[in-house]
Amino acid sequence: MIVRRPILLGNPQAGPPRARRRLPLIERAFLEFFPEGRMFRSSPSFADLQESDLLVVYGGDGTLARLLSLPLPNNLPLLLLPGGTGNVLSRYLGVPFDPENPGEIFRRLGSALPLPFFPGVAGEVRFCLMAGAGWDGVAARRVRGKERLGFLSYYLAGVSAVFARRLPAMSLKIQGKNGQEIVRDGAIWVLVSCLPPYFGPFRVPGAGEAGGDPFMVTLVRRSGLRVPGAFLEMLPGMGAGLFSERIPARQIDLFPEDPWKDDLPCQADGEAIPSFSRVGLSRDSVTLLRF
Repeated sequence: MIVRRPILLGNPQAGPPRARRRLPLIERAFLEFFPEGRMFRSSPSFADLQESDLLVVYGGDGTLARLLSLPLPNNLPLLLLPGGTGNVLSRYLGVPFDPENPGEIFRRLGSALPLPFFPGVAGEVRFCLMAGAGWDGVAARRVRGKERLGFLSYYLAGVSAVFARRLPAMSLKIQGKNGQEIVRDGAIWVLVSCLPPYFGPFRVPGAGEAGGDPFMVTLVRRSGLRVPGAFLEMLPGMGAGLFSERIPARQIDLFPEDPWKDDLPCQADGEAIPSFSRVGLSRDSVTLLRF
């Protein structure tokens, strides 16, 4: 891969303090390797991106999710460096980032492979990994202290959400294979996956083959005590069936039951987002670099 006009977007607010302290080192390594490269600490304009042949993003899953809300050139390769709290997507992509030698990643660009795909859209928010409603959204709203606790902040929020007094209930209308309509009710957790990872050791199936169903819906119904069981079914070697159900889908419509009608807790790529009633596929593609 030959790069001549790269852009580095560094998020100075992402991740724990140690990740933020690395940003000047990464910027220095970037300019040493790409003397004509340009650097930003806020989103570059579409015109800037059009003139570039590589976008390097130093931040977390939330940084990329916010970037996806902007117009992006379809064929612009995007390299995500792990500078956030969870860094789930960069781990999935196998980005070989060494914080002690940040310039090494630029020397290894020749081994990168493009991963073109269409992100999901939850309401008006685009996402790469997953979008969730119900229990997932409650947990995302309860995340506190990411700067100090890192990964642990997500686990603590998840445990807190499991023991929440009330979890919102939803009905779903899922467009499956060949336009088949599938209806489910009483769901307290709906997870729509585009790419496979979820978080930490937990994994869910992702999108199907090109031209197939772009999403996998994991849903948990009835008691909130089934949520821990659903996590067990996300461990390697386990399968859904006892605590959760998985359904390939092309589009998902959600119908919250009162009193959550106007304020259904939702998340996308680990960040709390406004309530949504539909998940579909973006019309614009994104090209991620994987290793």
